[in-house]
Amino acid sequence: MAIEPIQEAQPTEGLEEKRPRKRPFFLKKILPKSLLGRSLLIIITPLLLVQAISVWVFYDRHYETVTKRLAQGLAGDIAASILLLQEAQTPYGKAHVFQLMQKTADLSLTLHHGIDLPQDNWTPGWSVLERRLDQAIHDQIVKNLKKKYHYTIDTVSLIDQVKIQIQIEEGVLLVLVPSKRLFTSTTYLVILWMVGSSVITFGVAFIFMRNQVRPIQ
Repeated sequence: MAIEPIQEAQPTEGLEEKRPRKRPFFLKKILPKSLLGRSLLIIITPLLLVQAISVWVFYDRHYETVTKRLAQGLAGDIAASILLLQEAQTPYGKAHVFQLMQKTADLSLTLHHGIDLPQDNWTPGWSVLERRLDQAIHDQIVKNLKKKYHYTIDTVSLIDQVKIQIQIEEGVLLVLVPSKRLFTSTTYLVILWMVGSSVITFGVAFIFMRNQVRPIQ
């Protein structure tokens, strides 16, 4: 019985198109190649994510709420000062109001006679403090006293003070407020505590992870 010869396979070069190679994911170029680096990445990624979310929630809730409360208290003191000045008929009575607010509310008041503020409405800038002060003055003074007062707020010109100018009937009332009445240090302390504890935790994890990965490498 004759054995048929085995036919050799014809080369298929050129018959089938070559499949294009997939480009590597762009993150592979920046991701660490070593086992220690990838292990640390697994640890630090959720740590940074949690810290970022915590700082954002804390800033959005706590900082703005505290600033709002402090601004409302300041606006209430300024409204009380305006009412007392309206009731005081003599220069001696007005001077007594200035001394009273300086002692009790830590406000430096100065009344400039014969000066008018520009009629253009002042608008707050990007600062959270300016926006909260603008809202508080509008609520406590304009709405409660039922009279439209023109005012300006300057939180930049002075280092340790905030300058507020309000147009009243007799002139411009200049109010200088210490910055400590509108700022709280707890915000920065909490953020520093969160960042510091994260750095210490990451340092301890790095030391233990390096000792564990060294025998494998």
